[in-house]
Amino acid sequence: MDKSWKVKGFILSDAKLEHNVTIDGFLFDIVDNKTYVEIDVIGDSTEEAREIVLSKFENLSGFLSFVVDSKFKLIITDVIQIVHKGEKGYGEKDLLCRLAIPRKVTNQDIGNANQLLKESRYLDKITRTAIKYYERGIRIEPWYTEAFINYFKIIELISDKYLDEAKQEKEEENKTKMEQSISKIVKEIKSKKYDKDAIIKSAKDIYEIGKVERRRRIELAATDLGAEEFTIDDIKKLVNIRNKVSAHANSQLELINGDQLILCKSFAKKILSGYIQKQIKD
Repeated sequence: MDKSWKVKGFILSDAKLEHNVTIDGFLFDIVDNKTYVEIDVIGDSTEEAREIVLSKFENLSGFLSFVVDSKFKLIITDVIQIVHKGEKGYGEKDLLCRLAIPRKVTNQDIGNANQLLKESRYLDKITRTAIKYYERGIRIEPWYTEAFINYFKIIELISDKYLDEAKQEKEEENKTKMEQSISKIVKEIKSKKYDKDAIIKSAKDIYEIGKVERRRRIELAATDLGAEEFTIDDIKKLVNIRNKVSAHANSQLELINGDQLILCKSFAKKILSGYIQKQIKD
């Protein structure tokens, strides 16, 4: 038989709420500059109640991290059965820790997070995956290279939606290249010289036809999703940095500096915001 549980805990974060607030069923309570939370759930056991709350908070924390640019981790301290008078309940209780939480979360931030939760049914798998990458990027930001890769994953996911459009742009150009490459191969065969290197080169040219540069896909995404303040040079820089990271994948050195990380994070957030708004409007 399912039981009712009151689950309590506290938040590990570099963000601070300005006042008590309820978001998606979680009551955030500010006490002595610490952020505590509680929520009521239905479950068969304390273990199930914990799992339900952690899963629910994972969804909320993703949206909060995206809006506020801060990480949020829930530490559950109490899972207590809610009983009627005269009934015996049970649960688990741990010692609460003391936390320092320096940054403010504004009413606007809370409103934006609530709006994302409200509209989340319209968001596709790409958006949900991208938000997880964004949240992970924030969690590991002290490691610039790893954080950069996570933010760039967002750019890749969204820009891949523009692959067909980019291919259409190159359709006429590809047709011309195809005809030229085939003509070169036929010419070599007819000449009976069989220049092996020339034939291989033309064959490789044919193989490469139709491939669309990552940079062009990103440019199309930026234009369509309202990120025009990022220049072509910015996009070229991000792609070149990503290629450098790939080329030195086994390096133990930090390959990214702070400015490069900020550029990637800002661009990723901008096009993800635009992508979300486009889904909600559609």
